[in-house]
Amino acid sequence: MSAAEMHRAIQRLTLAVNQADTQLKTIDTEISSLHGRTCTGTIHWRHPTIVTDSAPMMYANHKHGESCPVHGTPKTDADRLRVYIGKKPDRQEATLEAIALHKHLLTLVQQQRTLWNSLNRARVIDRLREDLS
Repeated sequence: MSAAEMHRAIQRLTLAVNQADTQLKTIDTEISSLHGRTCTGTIHWRHPTIVTDSAPMMYANHKHGESCPVHGTPKTDADRLRVYIGKKPDRQEATLEAIALHKHLLTLVQQQRTLWNSLNRARVIDRLREDLS
């Protein structure tokens, strides 16, 4: 490899690392902004037992032993949270938005892991430094 090719390779590697660093900082900021605003539950609708024009009631169900940043923590690990949201559209929308934010949070965490794994595989720099020492 010529010196010019080596220089271009170093520039590409530096650019890729800088882009990954910028993406990681953006992801970290976005993850921090979601802290305490996400709901880990799933929606359950309960229809009125008597046939009326009444709206269905919404519940947010969580897994056994699972804590929710919005709805709290079950009393024991064997318990689960089942939170009554109600019939009011504003409360329902807020819960649906919190669940959507949690899905977005999971996507961000996966992107963060992928970037970290990519950077950790790039041991070329460490090997190069060892060769130069």
